Amino acid sequence: MEKQTDDQIAVSMIAEAKKRFPKLNACSFDKGFHSPANQAELIQHLDQVTLPRKGKLSKERQAVERTEEFVKARHAHSAVESAINAQRYMV
Repeated sequence: MEKQTDDQIAVSMIAEAKKRFPKLNACSFDKGFHSPANQAELIQHLDQVTLPRKGKLSKERQAVERTEEFVKARHAHSAVESAINAQRYMV
């Protein structure tokens, strides 16, 4: 990812993952992956896109990010991040 930011690789990353795992239908991202283009493109590839926006949220976006489905995905995302971090110290 040298000279690339997270938001520049989100769509290509999912496209490659779908080739390897065709049944992939949901993915959760960190805020750094958000861009309006990514939001629109990822919806074409996945049934559920959990892509939180950066900065102050509109009332409409707050409603989206407070849905049960979105919140559950964010909690699961945090659990995965925690497990990855724990693996670093087990080696």
